Amino acid sequence: MLGYLVLQNQSLEIRLIMVALASCILITTVTQSMIPEANKEGEPSFAGILFVAGISINAFLTLLVG
Repeated sequence: MLGYLVLQNQSLEIRLIMVALASCILITTVTQSMIPEANKEGEPSFAGILFVAGISINAFLTLLVG
C-alpha cells in the first residue's frame, strides 16, 4: 500500500524499474535458498520454474494495468 501511494504519480519508467527490482530480488531469493532446500531429497521440482512464471505474469499484468 505504501509503495502504491509513493509511486502513484511517478512516471511509467520509474514504476517499471521498481517492478523489475522487486522481481529480481524475489528470483534471487528463490534460486539461492528455496530451490536448493526443495531439492534436498534429490527429487526434481518445478517450484522454481513456476515461481519465475508467476513473477513474469505479475510483471505482464502490471504493464497492462500501468
